[in-house]
Amino acid sequence: MRRNLEDIHNSERRIDWEYRFRGNTRELALFGLVEGDSAQLKYDYWDSSQKSTNFIEIDYESLRDHPLYVAKEHRVNFHCKQTAV
Repeated sequence: MRRNLEDIHNSERRIDWEYRFRGNTRELALFGLVEGDSAQLKYDYWDSSQKSTNFIEIDYESLRDHPLYVAKEHRVNFHCKQTAV
């Protein structure tokens, strides 16, 4: 799943991902780093090392027409473990 980085960062801020879960810091540590953007780093790693013909990439926004897609304006109060609307 490929999602716009700005949307990822907005979602992270909305759920206070860094403060509550040390999200970016914890994920950077997995790569031996102390600063940077873990979302961008993961996309870069995927593109350069992991992507293969055995996988397909889906653009997040392409799901917009799916009946279970929840529009952005209805996701504003979602939390990090949201499983239902």
